[in-house]
Amino acid sequence: MTLGELLQLEGAFSLLFLGAALGFFVCWIFRSLRDKASVQSESFAASGSANTAAGAAVPVATAAAITPAIAPAIAAAISAAIYKYQNEVDMVIVRTITGDRGFLHGHEACSVVLDAGVMRIIRGGEQEELKLAVLGGVAQMEENILTIVTEVAEWPEDIERARAVTQRDEALARMEKAEPAEQEELKKVLRKAETLITVSAFPPSGVEK
Repeated sequence: MTLGELLQLEGAFSLLFLGAALGFFVCWIFRSLRDKASVQSESFAASGSANTAAGAAVPVATAAAITPAIAPAIAAAISAAIYKYQNEVDMVIVRTITGDRGFLHGHEACSVVLDAGVMRIIRGGEQEELKLAVLGGVAQMEENILTIVTEVAEWPEDIERARAVTQRDEALARMEKAEPAEQEELKKVLRKAETLITVSAFPPSGVEK
């Protein structure tokens, strides 16, 4: 994907998020995807360390059902043209336009707009942590099902690091002579390229394609 294509993609996302009926639109998308994917949320006993994994830096809402000994799972589905990941997990941390946000079992229903960033998927009480580059999109938590829709989601092993480095360098070079409006778009492209570079350095996910 060239820098120009990334700028076009960024423009498409901007138009999407400007709609006054964003909340209703997002809910409709996610309900449809959830029904189509038939993602079922089932509680199971897991290590209690997932309950304490959030930490003070990641605001999460937990249900009374989560005790130090038992942390039920949430079902996570990540859609990027095709499903990238669909499983039961202990916790998911995403990058939103207002900062990082964590989701555990019992999190209140909500919809959030995603920024480019590293998504962390934690399973087995921190015994397993997967990292995924997500370049914007929307996420909805409802009835312990976290659904994420994005146009770009890449595992470390799928990222073309050299291309991402080129995109970053091109954005930095254009930034110096760009008008203020274009600079804002280039900053977004730069965040996406840097996210890809960061995630490409992590170990392979091992997720079955």
